[in-house]
Amino acid sequence: MRYHTVIPIIFMLSSLLISGCATTQPQPDPNTASQQKITLDTLELADGELEQLPFRVAILPFENTTVNDQAYKIVRRTFYNHFASKRYKDIELFEIDQILKDQKIYDNNKFADQASNNLGHMLQADGLVYGKIIGYDRTFLGIYSQVSVELEVRLVNAASGQVIWKAQHKTTTHEGSVPLDPISLIPAIYRTTMKMRSIELIRTAEDLCRTIVSALPEPNTIQWQNSVGGQSLARIFHD
Repeated sequence: MRYHTVIPIIFMLSSLLISGCATTQPQPDPNTASQQKITLDTLELADGELEQLPFRVAILPFENTTVNDQAYKIVRRTFYNHFASKRYKDIELFEIDQILKDQKIYDNNKFADQASNNLGHMLQADGLVYGKIIGYDRTFLGIYSQVSVELEVRLVNAASGQVIWKAQHKTTTHEGSVPLDPISLIPAIYRTTMKMRSIELIRTAEDLCRTIVSALPEPNTIQWQNSVGGQSLARIFHD
């Protein structure tokens, strides 16, 4: 009888001891963590702007400085797809483009000449993302091929025009090596040729945009909840 009584008591004491030793670890700031993990070629963050992050953000048409006409739609759409995972209220790209077309400032990126607060009014957004595609290239040298995509983006407070966050990064993938014998020459050329397909540019753009967006700060839960109630947009449309 004593044996059966002691076992439950030992079990209860062990449970209390384990629960007493367990401590709740403070949750890390996701913005700080992301800045530490992600390394970009260039990354700038304005002082104090993390407390005033926008909520409803419009990703404007990207400026394409390359000779590749595909880059314009592919890179912007890819960036938007990854941005949608962040704690922001994004606006559909076709809605943005239609509003800019209605205002006759879509072609040739005429919207870039508009003040940020005017664009905020037009798009009902308190944050604007500007982008510039710097590189979208493929290099083929027979036994060696390289694909690279480079992008610069900045997040702007629509009301003040303040650049909250700015990043620039280049992602490069390559295929090929010096064949050690003539027999391996044909497979090497085949692999490098396959690397030159358009799908490789898209994949490289995916990797690039995923990396850049991973370093983008986002509103915390309280900021997000306040913004849902319309307090964030009030900073633009109060007058």
